[in-house]
Formats: sequence, C-alpha cells, structure tokens
Amino acid sequence: ALTVDTVLEDGGHYYLIEDLNRQIKVPENATIYLCLNGHALTSGGRLFDTISAGKTLNVYDCGLSGTAHSRNDNNAPVALVNGGTLNIYGGSYSANAITAENKNGGVLMAMNDGVINFYNGTITGGNATGMGGCVYITNDAQFNMYGGSVTNGISAKDGGTIAIAGNAKFTMLGGCVTGGTASGKGNCVFSGSTASVVLGGSVVIEDMYLDTVGITLSDTVALDTAEGTKASVGITKTSAGE
Repeated sequence: ALTVDTVLEDGGHYYLIEDLNRQIKVPENATIYLCLNGHALTSGGRLFDTISAGKTLNVYDCGLSGTAHSRNDNNAPVALVNGGTLNIYGGSYSANAITAENKNGGVLMAMNDGVINFYNGTITGGNATGMGGCVYITNDAQFNMYGGSVTNGISAKDGGTIAIAGNAKFTMLGGCVTGGTASGKGNCVFSGSTASVVLGGSVVIEDMYLDTVGITLSDTVALDTAEGTKASVGITKTSAGE
C-alpha cells in the first residue's frame, strides 16, 4: 500500500487504500508501478515529480474511478516527462488553472525525448496560459494515444486541448479529443510546423489545426468527417494537403 511515508523503490508495485495527498517521485533509473485503486491522489504542486531520462512511471486504476489531480500551487502540471516515460492505463487526470504567464501544458507535458503512452483514462479540464490546455509535447518528445479521452482543455494560445511543437510527434490510434477552446489555433489539437502527426484506427478529433511537416494516415482514417468512416477528424487548416 502507498502511504505518505512510503519510500519508492525500483520495480515496486504500489496501490492506494484511501485518498492521498503526496508527490510521487520516481528514483533515478527506476521503474515504478502505481495503481490509483479508485482513490484520489492529489498534490499542491507537480503530482508526479519530473520524470527524467532513465525513469519510467506506470499508472493504473484497478478501481475504475481513481483520480490524479494537481492543485497547481506552483503552476506545475500533473506530470513533466523530461526524457523519461509515463505510461497511463486508466484514471482521470486534471489540474487547477495555471495563473503564471506563458505556461504550457495544463495537465501533462513532455520534452527532450520524453514519451507519454496513453492507453486509457481521461485527461480533462486543463487551463494553460501558453499552449496545450491539457497536453503539451515539444523538443523531440512523443505523445502516443491508443484510447481514452482528452477533453475540455483551454489555452491562451494554440492547442486548446493538445499542442505539439518543436520536432515532437503525436500518434493517435484510438480514443477521442474533444471540447477544447484555444485563443489561438486548434481548439482541440494544434500541430506546429516542425511537428509530425500519425492518425489511424478509430479516432475522433473535433477540431485540428495542422501546420506540420508531415501527417501519416492509415487507410481507415479520413481527414474530413464522413459517415461510414472509422474516424471523425475535423481539420481547420493544413499545409500538408487535404
């Protein structure tokens, strides 16, 4: 069981037995397995401390109603993946609104070859003063989405829900991205000029702005909404062609 005083060790499997307020810090060159177990995990600042190169955090929710929430006391998202790997298999992830100016990634952020693999769950309600209300990916990082939903993000710039920039890559093979609001471009998804996007499988994106060097589509995905296709992707602009 995970408590306030539990010391995390490489290869350790931990689970919540009650709602808990604490930060999760993965040791150097370690892999941690964490089950929310239907409870609420919260923190005043960054909930999952910086996941740097050599660190891997796997998060599950055996209880199907678990939540991970950052109160954003120091304008930090739930997780910053800086070269490491974050695997999410379930749970609901959210954060209070960021108040400091020009801050990207309201809930999750990856950079410098960091990888976020999102298999199931919900990322919702992020509010960034920069780009990416819920998720911001930059500097050769990757956001791989296989299911679940990313919803209702708000950004003061581009990418109301998800923003991809700086040679980063967004791969979406399942799930939905909906309900975003951006003061700039791409209410749901924004992909910058040096980013890349891969879409396939059954995906739903309400609104997407592409100004990107490359987009790859499987034969089950159509760029425009069409009855009978396996995907619904609304494109507001693309320099790569429709």
